[in-house]
Order: sequence, then C-alpha cells, then structure tokens
Amino acid sequence: SNACKRTRQNGNILNVIGAVVMRLFMGTWVENSGPRFSMAFIVIAFALPVAGIGLVTNAAGYIAARFFIGGIGSSFVVCQFWSSVMFSKNVVGSANATVGGWGNLG
Repeated sequence: SNACKRTRQNGNILNVIGAVVMRLFMGTWVENSGPRFSMAFIVIAFALPVAGIGLVTNAAGYIAARFFIGGIGSSFVVCQFWSSVMFSKNVVGSANATVGGWGNLG
C-alpha cells in the first residue's frame, strides 16, 4: 500500500540522515577522544535501539530504528581512523583498503 511505501521511504531518508550526521560527528569525536572510546560510545549508544527493531509495531518505531541503523554505520569512520594509526606508512593503504572492504562485506 501507499502508507507502507511511504513508511519505507521515510525510513530510508532517516537512515541516510543518521549515517551522514553521525559520520560527520564521529570524525571530530575520534580525533579528540581516540578510537577506543569512540567505538565504545557507538556500540553502547546504538546497539540497543538497533537490536530493538524486532519489537517495533508501528511506523514511527520503524523510522526511528532506521535512523539508529544509519548512525551505527559511523563505526566505519572509527575503523578507518584506527587502522591508520595502527599500521606503518608502507602498509597503511593496504590496511585501510582491507578494513574498508571487510566492512562492506557486512
């Protein structure tokens, strides 16, 4: 139905908004707080809302869950930062490519 299609579209929009906002936010946060604290924040703040998507019974809950799913994707920023500081200059490009590719596998 049109209501279901509209709900999915709104969920997708909020998913992208959550991803963009959190990625911009995490770029600054990870440089100031370090990768361990930043990753812990993402996991603690977003894991419960994402896990709770199975309990959603209405459109508003679905749309909110999609926002948090987009936001937890900002862990990618932390992983890229972390691998950049862990590896030496001669292999950091390969390390970042591997981390990014592995993350895209899901």
